[in-house]
Amino acid sequence: MAGSGEAACCGGRSQGLHCLATIILAPHRIGGDGDHGWEQGSFTGPHASGLETWFIRGISAGAATYAFRQTAVYNCLTHNLIEAVELGALAPVVVEG
Repeated sequence: MAGSGEAACCGGRSQGLHCLATIILAPHRIGGDGDHGWEQGSFTGPHASGLETWFIRGISAGAATYAFRQTAVYNCLTHNLIEAVELGALAPVVVEG
C-alpha cells in the first residue's frame, strides 16, 4: 500500500474496506475522523461515527467512509505502527483545494 499517495479534492469522500482472516485489524486515519464505520462489515447494521481508529475482528470485514474537509495529506495505516512501517501498510491521500 505504501507509495506516493492517491489524490483527492477537498470535499471529496473515500471509503475503506478492511479484512484479514488471521488477526484483528485496527485501521487508523491520521488527519481526521471517519464519518461512519461498520466494524462487522454489514451496512445494514448500526454504524459508529467520529472514530479515528476502529477495530475489525479476525475472520471478519469492516468498512468506513470519510469526507476530506480541508487540504492536507491524510494517512490511513494499521494502528500497529511496527507493521505499518515494516510491511508498508500505509496509504497516504493528498487532498488539494
